Amino acid sequence: MNNNLEYVKQKGWEFRIDNGKNGPELIIKRCPFCNDTDNHFYLNMDAGMFQCFKCKRTGTLFTLKSELGDLAQITQVSSNTEVVLTDEELQRVLKSHEDLKKDKEALLWLSDRQFSMESIDHFKLGVEVEYGKKWLVYPYFDRFGRLRNFKRRTIGAEKDFTRRTGGDSILFNEEALNLNTESIIVCEGESDTVALWGQGFSNVVGATIGAQGVNNEWIQQLDKYRKIYLAYDNDDAGIEGAYKIGHRLGLQRCFILDLPSEIKDINDYFKAGHSAFDFKHILDTARMMDVQYVNPIEVEIQKFIRKLKESKTEEGLILPWPRLDELINKFMPGDLIVLASRPGVGKSSFAFNLLYYYARAGIPSLLFTLEMRPERILPRLAALDLGIDSREVGVIEHMSTFQEHMKGIPLYMAHKYQKPTFEFVADTIRNSVRRYGIRFIAFDNLHFLVRSAHDQTKEVSIIIQGFKLLAEEIGVPILVIARPRKSNAEVISNIDLKDSADVEADADIVILLHRKLKAEEGKDYTSQKGVFQERMMVLVSKCRYSPGGLVFLEMIDKTCTVQEEQCQSGGPIIPTIPYTKET
Repeated sequence: MNNNLEYVKQKGWEFRIDNGKNGPELIIKRCPFCNDTDNHFYLNMDAGMFQCFKCKRTGTLFTLKSELGDLAQITQVSSNTEVVLTDEELQRVLKSHEDLKKDKEALLWLSDRQFSMESIDHFKLGVEVEYGKKWLVYPYFDRFGRLRNFKRRTIGAEKDFTRRTGGDSILFNEEALNLNTESIIVCEGESDTVALWGQGFSNVVGATIGAQGVNNEWIQQLDKYRKIYLAYDNDDAGIEGAYKIGHRLGLQRCFILDLPSEIKDINDYFKAGHSAFDFKHILDTARMMDVQYVNPIEVEIQKFIRKLKESKTEEGLILPWPRLDELINKFMPGDLIVLASRPGVGKSSFAFNLLYYYARAGIPSLLFTLEMRPERILPRLAALDLGIDSREVGVIEHMSTFQEHMKGIPLYMAHKYQKPTFEFVADTIRNSVRRYGIRFIAFDNLHFLVRSAHDQTKEVSIIIQGFKLLAEEIGVPILVIARPRKSNAEVISNIDLKDSADVEADADIVILLHRKLKAEEGKDYTSQKGVFQERMMVLVSKCRYSPGGLVFLEMIDKTCTVQEEQCQSGGPIIPTIPYTKET
């Protein structure tokens, strides 16, 4: 069933279906935002875009679910505050703008690039001389007119860039977001944005962190547009960058511009003598991005050849423990990993170590937990980060230091206190991947999603299959913590997984943890802190890519740290390269 139709039926809204110019539309009697009941609320069944023609609210299905409370709240463990530059820096930018208007050499160079004086004034472009070079200054003003950053590039054939350290990577020409338009043009950089604006296309913004860079805030800001034209460079990096942001925004509303093959970018397009009328024709004939997973075979061959030509490709996520990584050979995109142990052995801490490790290495990671509230998890993550006893964490000084350490680290937490459905969890995960670029997910735990008391085995089967399909859909490895059933066996195996048949069948990797009781050491159990020995057996009892096997790690309970046996340090091991790269 169509996801949009399914959601409307789930909400119990009164609706009818009609054929619109952009495909079938759900026309809903009452707007959930302004409560107008005259059928002004439309939801496109193909694109998943909604619009109320009464209150003018627009957005995607994800936006709708989020604003109506049908997605879990996603919070970053520690996020950066926005940076507004000082008045002194603003005066520097304004002075550089006045200097540019007097610099005939720089103005001639900009004129050759089709930059009009109107454009130069609108964007407050400037010029500075430093290091024996002349630099063009691109100020980044936000939609409220505040200076948030600036970039400089050398004027002339030589192409060097500098940027103000610590400033925000906002969209260039963010002011365009204030316009009441249904479409927006997204360029790869600042110069293309200036060139398009000068040709009369005011609904244009520019990416500011390279062809393949995507700021999470951009996704939210661009969510309201029904059509998004991606005017990225006409080369492999530009094409890959367009598809990267297109997947985040939703391919069904993103359109690729077919520039002439000899033209590299928008700036070159106008330098070659093309007019605004010519570009309008390119917009009118822009093609929708290919439907994901459905391509003509020649397109798939072309994409494959392009990947072969690339010098480096990301393959999978390396585990933080080399000997265990040898057994598993990386977590691959689309993997479903099932992690299980008896209570208290350390499966949650094992997952926390993976999340912390990947996030610290710059890989956006998400913890979705139904079992523990954030206030129970944060002290354990702080202990892991600070290398101190988790029972001692709680004072303001410790948490403040932890907050400082995690500033800008892409670790996110999703939590839902009431028992949600799998569909709710899946939608939240999809939204987090789209919004934050998540590349690793841990879910704690599988059996908290089970709602039926009568046919639990069947429900677990449906849920575990749903997780596997979701992992493949979003192209992200998902680790799911599962419970074992009660067993007298000394070490649990796959058959001890609760409702094990389908859990084992659908998982790509099954990891089982075991630790002996300290009482088994023959010492006085009552005089020792902690129940289990530090030595932890990690059994890879299933792996689609390798034979699996067994290794031993150390679990330091007080700091929630999992480490190699030979490692005696208190903190986790953070490698320099968190993912494989093949040349």
